[in-house]
Amino acid sequence: MRHLFVSSLLGIFLAVLGGCVKKDIPTTGAIHGVVKDSESAQPLVGCSVMLMPTGATTVTGTDGSFHFQDILPDTYSVEVSCHGYYTNKKSIIVGVSDASMSVDILLTRFDPNNRLAELGAMRVAGVTFRSARVECEIIEQGSSSIAERGFLYSETPDITIATATKQIVKTTENIFSATLNNLAENTDYYVAAYAINGRGTAYSEVVKFTTGDASSITAPTNVIYVSVSGNDANDGKSWSRAKKTLQAAIDLATDQDQIWVSVGNYDETIYPKSGVPIYGGFKGSEKSISERTEKTTAAGIKGSCLSETIVDGFYFKGTRSSGVDLYGNVFINNCNIDAALCSNGENNTISNCNIDKVSWLIGALGIFYLQGEVTMINCFLRANHREIAVYGNLKMYNCVITNNGNVFDTKNSCSIDLYNCTLANNEWIFKGSKGGNLYNCLIWNDWLSENSTQYSCIHIENTDNSKVKIKRPSTKQGYDTPDWQTADWSIEAGSSCIDQGVSLYLPSKQTSQETTVFPASPLTSGHTNIKNQLNSIS
Repeated sequence: MRHLFVSSLLGIFLAVLGGCVKKDIPTTGAIHGVVKDSESAQPLVGCSVMLMPTGATTVTGTDGSFHFQDILPDTYSVEVSCHGYYTNKKSIIVGVSDASMSVDILLTRFDPNNRLAELGAMRVAGVTFRSARVECEIIEQGSSSIAERGFLYSETPDITIATATKQIVKTTENIFSATLNNLAENTDYYVAAYAINGRGTAYSEVVKFTTGDASSITAPTNVIYVSVSGNDANDGKSWSRAKKTLQAAIDLATDQDQIWVSVGNYDETIYPKSGVPIYGGFKGSEKSISERTEKTTAAGIKGSCLSETIVDGFYFKGTRSSGVDLYGNVFINNCNIDAALCSNGENNTISNCNIDKVSWLIGALGIFYLQGEVTMINCFLRANHREIAVYGNLKMYNCVITNNGNVFDTKNSCSIDLYNCTLANNEWIFKGSKGGNLYNCLIWNDWLSENSTQYSCIHIENTDNSKVKIKRPSTKQGYDTPDWQTADWSIEAGSSCIDQGVSLYLPSKQTSQETTVFPASPLTSGHTNIKNQLNSIS
């Protein structure tokens, strides 16, 4: 009897053990589904199905079905192509416990006169713990011109315009790129490019990337720190040992250093030193320039530099005795300027800046003398009471100039060239003996001098928005209109401006200059909606 009892226990143990083995979590799974016509819902036979990134392929059977086996846990993309149909793809995640995943795919019949854009490979580079650089290429625009292009990103692989964060890229180039900022550290992201034409929205493949760990990032060793709570007796080598004034840091710096300035109000004028970049907008915990989200307040800036010198991330409020006074080789980027702005010689560049409600001294801007050239890129000039007095050479790219008084007061043998700009609701564009050249510009409800020359511009006199399709124009002319701050002068899909210009009129060198001299950062995000906003004109 004892042996029988032991044998029974052993049988029960083996049965329990066998039950445990049957419930082991599978290490591989399968992906299967059915390909159907999107209108009739009928299965499609003989369609090519590819599983990425493995590259495995199969063909749908008589019932439209496909099947992939021995799939390791990962994120996959199933792409289906079939003769007479548009290619379609879907992303799917196979988890450790997923024995079989189902994904059905609908294909739309191909119409040669109603084609989506075609996008090339999606590329991701320069991934940090807060940002990533993305790039894609438009292989073919489809059956109509492209009204909008950009990138979509999300923490899930289901990437559509409705489900993901959108970053529009305003450019006419087939190869387009952007920097995705303010990402979470140590996080998986999925990104795809998109392009919208009259047919609809086309998507690239979905690419996965992972942001880094902030703890592994170290700040540059050549930084001199400035903080409102600092002390000029400090050596400036960390936030805890920061200088108190900008001038103390500038005096200490060499052309191998850079200066980081915390947020706060600095009642002093910046006198930049050649080759020493000055970055404002830090809260005191950042380890890179791309982490900034705010601006530092200063009275103004004044000085001449022998080499290109960047001043980035400041709010210049100014007084009657100070403002922004540039004498050469200064690059002002990502700033707000509510003070008189003068450029008194050599070459100066102003990029990604707001210049608003300036009413005193020389006017909204004073650009003087014939020594060199002033370039403005991707700037807002709004509600300024007085004119820009131009004595030298002024070039403006992708700028929005709205609700000002007189805009340009032309002097002597000056030259003014505006590329891809919007001029709207200003009281007068050119005042003085000379006009200017406008290339691929939108001119809305403005008084324009007869001695100006327009190349491939659109001039709207009655502010009829039914065809132009400005997103949110301001309603009145001049600087007293109440809605200039909330106006959005970018154009929407279906605008009559699309394909009305000549790309020759937007110099390609300007695109490369913006990329190399002014790297993207969160401080520029407020301007991305106007960068090349009239690209469809050019």
